[in-house]
Amino acid sequence: MKIKEIAEFLDEKFVGDGEIEIRAVADLEKAVIGEIAFLEKIELGEAAQNTKASCLLAPENFETQTPSAIIKVKNPKLAFA
Repeated sequence: MKIKEIAEFLDEKFVGDGEIEIRAVADLEKAVIGEIAFLEKIELGEAAQNTKASCLLAPENFETQTPSAIIKVKNPKLAFA
């Protein structure tokens, strides 16, 4: 699925390139290009800056700049499931 399709499915907006294809899910610290991960706590912002994930599901109040596209959601863990 493309990032924009995932955001649409979750009924949320995204920031970044929505055309990137997501092929798998992964742990934030082990993710690679083509994978989506979630960020449950804002305190993990440094890990988010260093991830290689193509997309992150992040809390609505997450403001850290990352190389990944971001879909902001109320409950990242639930949205990831």
